[in-house]
Amino acid sequence: MVNIESIIARLQALEEYSDYLRDLRRVPLSDVKTDIKNRWAIERGLLLAIESILDIGSHIVADEKLGRPKDYTEIIDVLGDKDVIPKDYAEQIRGIAGFRNILIHEYVEIDIEKVYEYLQKAPEQFDTFRFHIGKFLKL
Repeated sequence: MVNIESIIARLQALEEYSDYLRDLRRVPLSDVKTDIKNRWAIERGLLLAIESILDIGSHIVADEKLGRPKDYTEIIDVLGDKDVIPKDYAEQIRGIAGFRNILIHEYVEIDIEKVYEYLQKAPEQFDTFRFHIGKFLKL
């Protein structure tokens, strides 16, 4: 059985991150390139949102006994395969695990233009995830 309180707390955090990231889209790319605070805010916001998604997914997979994913990408795949989220949506977002790894492990060489490009679509992707998880859990 899924720990609803834990998932709800993470869904609420994800909503906050999405809202914050939505605001950061207003910052011009030129300002992101020249102001480290803007860059860090975007990178950290994206990382926290992605971590929330993967954490929620991991909890659901474990609590519902849906399998034993070997890595973060497999968490998303399992959610899609087991109809927790639509399969086509899972295919759209499965790259977030790799993006997370870039933010964490390749921070010295991050392409800020790609991060900024991802920022433009990320809040809506995160909102869609929240919707599907809420639907699955009947919230």
